[in-house]
Amino acid sequence: MGEIILKMQGIQKYFPGVHALDDAQLEIRSGEVMGLIGENGAGKSTLMKILTGIYPKDGGTIEYFGEQIEIHGPKDAQDRGICIVHQELNLINDLTIYENMFITHLPRKGAFLDAKLMQKKTAELFERMNIDLDPCTMVRDLDASYKQIIEIGRALMQEASIIIMDEPTNHLDIDAIEFLEGYLSRSRCTLFMVTHDRYFLDKVCNTVMEMDHGSIYIYKGNYQNFLEKREERIANYNAETDKVRNILRRELEWIRSTPCARTGKARYRINAFYDLKDRASQVYTQKQVNMDPMKGSTRL
Repeated sequence: MGEIILKMQGIQKYFPGVHALDDAQLEIRSGEVMGLIGENGAGKSTLMKILTGIYPKDGGTIEYFGEQIEIHGPKDAQDRGICIVHQELNLINDLTIYENMFITHLPRKGAFLDAKLMQKKTAELFERMNIDLDPCTMVRDLDASYKQIIEIGRALMQEASIIIMDEPTNHLDIDAIEFLEGYLSRSRCTLFMVTHDRYFLDKVCNTVMEMDHGSIYIYKGNYQNFLEKREERIANYNAETDKVRNILRRELEWIRSTPCARTGKARYRINAFYDLKDRASQVYTQKQVNMDPMKGSTRL
């Protein structure tokens, strides 16, 4: 992986009655394929929407290619090369594939749209992606899998520096998922995605970012590596908690046996006791993240 192209630090986001993000951090390197996982309500979608300009941040900084920036809406993010492929399909059924591919940046030849150029560039992209589709096909004639591929192709067409994908396999059948896994594994795209498809994460991602109990953890490697390292992290945390509880028991015996007239040194020990008590009361509840391979179908 290459240079750091995006760094988000201390990101804060508030909604009425909810502190959605508190000191969120994110770092993405060129060529990195990062999967973001966490239980519902952890702030995954909020973080993505801040990055793509859908939500403004309420605190923190964003650095992009070493320069501190403010993202003023989705178009600003897109103009900077940060594109998102939404979970919901956003194609226009009454237009052709090539018209949808260029809908945000229609090339012109004089006073007219340059249809030949759009068709040519769309055909070239499909050739690189090994997709057998006529750019002049009406989008209404495509099934959901092809429409999702077109959404992804549109982001690739814009030569984005970072492509963000929200549940990219939701509308894809098995063949389309396997095609996408192969293409993304071979490409040098920088991707940041939220998905519950554990097989897709395992095949495509080289980094997994977990949002858990208000903290963020980064694991280098695929999803299987994440599972192993996460178990190690939880086991280490629980082992440390057990040590603290053992110390707490000894200190509790000392507290109960010490006379009321204590020296200043003893008071420091009492204060430390209450710090230990707070730490020992922290119980790690392992929230189960629902990682379904696909909604409505399975992989064999």
